[in-house]
Amino acid sequence: MTEEHPLRSFAMRSDSDVGKAVQRAADMFALRDADGVDAEYERAVGFAGDEPELRQALAFDHVARLWLLDSTKALRRCDSYLREFTTGEVEFRSLRAEILSSSGRFAEAAEESRTTAEVSRARRRPLSHDERARLARVEAYWAAAQGDVDEADALLGEAREAFRSTDNSGGVAYVDGDRRTIGHAPRAAGDHLPSTVAGRLALAAACREQLRYESALAIVRGVLDDEEFDPGLRPPVLYECYQLLRLTRQHDAAARLLPRLREEAASSGDRELLAVLACLSAGDVPGPSHFLRPGRRLECVAELVRRQRFPEAGALLREVYPDLHSDRDTATWHLLSARVALSWHTGEQPILSAAVEHLDTAIRVAAPLALTEIRVQALRLAGETAYQRGDGDRAAECWSEAYALEERIAERQESEEVRLGIVTEAATEHDSMVTAAGAAAARTEDDAATAAVVVAMEIARGRLGPAPAGDRPLPSPLDLVACRQWVSEVTSTLSRRQAVWFTHVTPERVHHAVVARDLLRHISFPLRIEELTAAVDRHRGCWSNPQVLEISLVTGEFENSLAQVAALAGLHGVAKELPSRIRRVAVVVARELADIPLPAVVLPGTDERFVHRFAFSDLPSLSVRHHLRERARGQRGQRQLCVRPGRDTAVAHDSGRTLLAGRAATVSGLSTELANRDHHLLRIDTHGRYDEADPTSQSWLQLAPEGAAGRLTPEGLARLDLRGCGTVVLGACESGREEHRGREARTGFARSAMDAGASAVVAARWVAHDATTAALLDRFLRYLRAWPRDVALQRAQADTCEVARGMPADVSFHRHPARWACWVLYGNPDHQTRAGAITRLLCRVPNLWRRVP
Repeated sequence: MTEEHPLRSFAMRSDSDVGKAVQRAADMFALRDADGVDAEYERAVGFAGDEPELRQALAFDHVARLWLLDSTKALRRCDSYLREFTTGEVEFRSLRAEILSSSGRFAEAAEESRTTAEVSRARRRPLSHDERARLARVEAYWAAAQGDVDEADALLGEAREAFRSTDNSGGVAYVDGDRRTIGHAPRAAGDHLPSTVAGRLALAAACREQLRYESALAIVRGVLDDEEFDPGLRPPVLYECYQLLRLTRQHDAAARLLPRLREEAASSGDRELLAVLACLSAGDVPGPSHFLRPGRRLECVAELVRRQRFPEAGALLREVYPDLHSDRDTATWHLLSARVALSWHTGEQPILSAAVEHLDTAIRVAAPLALTEIRVQALRLAGETAYQRGDGDRAAECWSEAYALEERIAERQESEEVRLGIVTEAATEHDSMVTAAGAAAARTEDDAATAAVVVAMEIARGRLGPAPAGDRPLPSPLDLVACRQWVSEVTSTLSRRQAVWFTHVTPERVHHAVVARDLLRHISFPLRIEELTAAVDRHRGCWSNPQVLEISLVTGEFENSLAQVAALAGLHGVAKELPSRIRRVAVVVARELADIPLPAVVLPGTDERFVHRFAFSDLPSLSVRHHLRERARGQRGQRQLCVRPGRDTAVAHDSGRTLLAGRAATVSGLSTELANRDHHLLRIDTHGRYDEADPTSQSWLQLAPEGAAGRLTPEGLARLDLRGCGTVVLGACESGREEHRGREARTGFARSAMDAGASAVVAARWVAHDATTAALLDRFLRYLRAWPRDVALQRAQADTCEVARGMPADVSFHRHPARWACWVLYGNPDHQTRAGAITRLLCRVPNLWRRVP
């Protein structure tokens, strides 16, 4: 029920503002740009403001066009116009009913159809033949969803007669198609199921056609549990259940079902199913004569391709071609033919061109909703092919559309868990670009190709952090020479002991890249992203609140979960690749690994941790390193502003420090002190709150007075003038936690402080022990006089493990990383002070330190 709705005819000049906007909308429609169509029609309706009839006709066309591209946007616009155009209520309600029905929301669609009929009678505005036919189709799908196939067929008969009376041959054809498939109409979750097993199986098949895989799975499981279910049908139904489990990304459950499925198929003697299962289990594939249906043969071809048995797959594709009839089989055949052709591609242009032609055909044939999964696969492969041909724009276009389609599939599922699983396993266009660049680097083992992987990772990060408006854009990963030049430029100012460590997680691999002045390496490891995500969530759960944290220390869960994440992400493998001279590491970390405390990871084969070898800092992206470095040069110094609302004193000054305490430690007082930019270090010692549901406005640091009036939110922190502060130390629990928006962007106190002008921020990811926090931060500030910021934090963290260093001994598990690994340095890792090398060397002698309160 998604055929093109007839558009309203209206008079307008093509050179008018309305005509130009409509033409632009038509151009956007040809490009399948829903946002563009929406925007241009909105302009057209606005331009027709003094012509009510034209305005209403444009609004109707707006919704009808948008429906063909994005039903959610179409519904939203339709509801908006319903409130505006009372005279066109019947038209818009009729259209709304069709949109709801096409989205599988049959109960709502039927209710809207009945409301439309009531409004029509009340307004004495009779329904047209075309409207009656379309609403009859809506009612027919609802009747079929309730299991009343006879009523559905009668309604479709009325629709057909109404279409025929107006010579609407297209409408008649659609009704004829409805009659052939109406018993398979999908249903909304929770609707009453048909009483017969056949009816439920038909409904499950229709739900799958509408991409409502979770609904179909629930129906199929219910059929399997039915005592009246025909045992002879159990194997194919079990196979349908297996496929739906895979489509809903429940891979472990699908693997557990497979042995039972093999047993049932063997008992039944289903040759087709046994052949497919032989492919799934890496067994021998029977010859084509064993297959009765093209679809089954194509399933075997898909498994052969997955196992890279391309000659056998090619032979079977040639056998099955004459028997292709349905769009599904045709689209699948062209997709698999492209995969086989690309497996033979070694630079020959004719083979590559043939693969591209197959993919274009698969994408075109797989346009209907029911074939979306095939279209996604074809688009992804088309993107990879375009990348190999050097067409980055086409590759990005294909990958972006594929990801958008998978998001739409996820939206059609019922539970958040399944929706999240589908989206998590869907590669974004940036994931695909990193994967393609990584594959090219693995083939060539060339530094320029490796630099392209780094650039692809940087593009995925986006332009985060401060950067001047005229900053040079990143090169294309396909321009290897420019990529190598860019990497050389951005690493030329690193010290010999410094490196930058990139991570990027795709659904199938984790990619690492390490760059230094004379070092450029790319390492990747296979993974199942759902396993990594579960392990990260398990570790994050260890420090979700103070009570859970203490329990995780006693049970060892903190250490165990961290070790599991390190193993899955290949952190140890990367550490082994770093030369011994590398001691300072700035990480540009993937969103999935952003909350993992790298300093706490144990070095393989030792009792030491990463913190004993590396000084870590966190960069939002490599591009901003230069700008943070230049900013930090103008913020060097040792004068501190300490904010301690818990102290009794109000304001105290000495030669190197200003103390803002007690009732004087207000947000306005802090703003006033910062206004003159005399302070190079800001330290805020207080308590706070982090709200995961709304971290931007409901998270806060408590200043004076106690309560809402004294709360400093991330938004408030971003409004302060921190352009004089090189380092901001946030001595509050969870001040380093961040919300991830979009692909990689973050928002939180650390990001807000850098947006306000700071070059570096030290903050905590989780709740830290008060005594340990005070001692560690005091140590950090002392070390900061002699060492770079990252080394100062590293030494302060390492000292926490040693009671002999003056750290608190009365804290349980005082050596455990849970006490110190929460502290993170964000931003510039270099020196805070202006002191020269000799002065810094003298400051490293302990008895020359001045006590820092």
